[in-house]
Amino acid sequence: MLRRLGPEDRGAWLDLKQVSIELHRPWEPWPESGYRPPDANDFQSQLGRDAYLMIRRADNLLVGQVNFNQLVRGNFESAYLGYWVGQPFAGRGYATEGVALAVRHAFKVLRLHRLEANIVPTNLASLKVIQRCGFK
Repeated sequence: MLRRLGPEDRGAWLDLKQVSIELHRPWEPWPESGYRPPDANDFQSQLGRDAYLMIRRADNLLVGQVNFNQLVRGNFESAYLGYWVGQPFAGRGYATEGVALAVRHAFKVLRLHRLEANIVPTNLASLKVIQRCGFK
């Protein structure tokens, strides 16, 4: 399921990002100074955005996150979708299920006309996720 990211999620979010460093390292936009571990500032930057956690329903465990970025309202009604899943949950279908829920939310709740997936083109696993979710 998806639920909005809140301040109470800081510990679980940072823990999952930390154990997922090697999975995410090739795809994250690191600063010119190089890689640095995720920290409280990274979490804080997610608050107040259209960020939703992917939660495993069976045990309420955080498995990843989806974001609606650069939300444009008015005639365009558009956003960019970003997402990640934690290392312990990679390759188990959670990203596909979370993105599918996010797509439904984007069109039914946010009433968007367009949703574009922001992915690194060489990230083949991420490409498969969006293809399974109907992106072209």
